[in-house]
Amino acid sequence: LAADTSPDDLATLIYTSGTTGPPKGVMLSQYNVVFTVELLLECFERTRAEALGWRVVSYLPMAHIAERSTSHYGALVFGYEVSCCPDPNQLMPYLKEVHPQLMFGVPRVYEKIYAGVIAALAAAPEKQASFNDGVAAAIQINRAQRIGTATQEQIDTLAFLDAVAFSAVRGLVGLDSIEMAITGAAPLPAEILEWFNAIGVPLSEIYGMSESTGPITWSPLRNKPGFVGQAIPGMEVAIAEDGEVVARGGNVFQGYLKQPDKTAETVIDGWLHTGDIGVTHDEGYLKSGARK
Repeated sequence: LAADTSPDDLATLIYTSGTTGPPKGVMLSQYNVVFTVELLLECFERTRAEALGWRVVSYLPMAHIAERSTSHYGALVFGYEVSCCPDPNQLMPYLKEVHPQLMFGVPRVYEKIYAGVIAALAAAPEKQASFNDGVAAAIQINRAQRIGTATQEQIDTLAFLDAVAFSAVRGLVGLDSIEMAITGAAPLPAEILEWFNAIGVPLSEIYGMSESTGPITWSPLRNKPGFVGQAIPGMEVAIAEDGEVVARGGNVFQGYLKQPDKTAETVIDGWLHTGDIGVTHDEGYLKSGARK
């Protein structure tokens, strides 16, 4: 089969959600898929050997590109150990059993984990107050680390807080082995993202769509809360004159199945027009807003 397959051959069809009109069949090629998975590894800043065999919980609809990229294509290339959770409502016990190293979730997933921890702490008000003070201190230290001004004393303080409090919370929710935690599909409040970062969960926002085989921007190791990252390696991102986010690269889809007119409206001179309005930070960090 490999010998008979070309990079330009159709790998899969993914249908859009229909929020912007009748669902359209997004044609993704073999090249699109492999290109994207390889670039995600570059974003990890890990070697192939380091990512080999990471544990993943598969629980999102397999009709979506996020689940395909994570537990299908990632597993094919990196040999992920995939545990299938049949019901998203059962995710929490699965996390505690599997201790995943890679996790993708929509904002609601992380909001539920956050709410669960807060509710558990509420049973002991004194411990809750102490924990909240530690989180507030860790957030400030993380902010200093992002701009390179953290002192050794701050770094030592963060290590102490992790040892006496945060590591136990990560273990409680099954995120004690996490290497990459990702959220996307909708904005996650910056304060919740900072809370996860404070307790040692490397959570970052990703931006993309089915038409880009998933990712367009993502900076997992240099995330800025409130932004969805910089262009992934091999992808160009720009803001059009009307404020629309446009992008081009090897992960841009082949077109919509049997809808060349819709394809021509979406891919113009090689640029994928996302339909989202956005602005970029001076370091290329994207903040995506409303639909066009």
